[in-house]
Amino acid sequence: MLNKQPAPNRKEEEAYAGIQKEILHYTRDRETDNLVREAKAEKPQIEKLEIGYVQEKWEGFIKKLQREKMQLSSIYLQEGKVLAVHNNIIDVELKSPTAMSSMERNLNDIQTCAQQHFGIKPKFKFTVREPEQEQYILNPTLEQIREETPELAEFIEMTKSKVESRTPSKYTS
Repeated sequence: MLNKQPAPNRKEEEAYAGIQKEILHYTRDRETDNLVREAKAEKPQIEKLEIGYVQEKWEGFIKKLQREKMQLSSIYLQEGKVLAVHNNIIDVELKSPTAMSSMERNLNDIQTCAQQHFGIKPKFKFTVREPEQEQYILNPTLEQIREETPELAEFIEMTKSKVESRTPSKYTS
């Protein structure tokens, strides 16, 4: 919640001195190159993280990581999923072991960034999502093939091929 106004004179400065729970910052307006005062509400102190709060702020946290030049970490966390939050530990499921090792290498920087964003320094618990096992139909009929992949069934019919049965080997599951 930013309130952009021209830089104050001495009287305005004194009037704003009485405002509590606001932090004043001065930046340059990109269009006019004038000094601009931005008032930001002070973040409330958080004692314990809750999953709803973390999920609400997660996208902003990822953007903060991107601004802090932690592109890879932000991508891995964006692809990941917050599973739970308990005792200020954020449980995140990642897509790959590569993502997990990257997160572990950058853990201190990620936690520092999270502390700045969430108002409390959380710990992270990373797990790797189990890959989905593909289901295979052993010795499918042409009708089963047609249900799963109509294009393949059409190809089999066009080429006047046939589907042969085979016994499973020790290498098929």
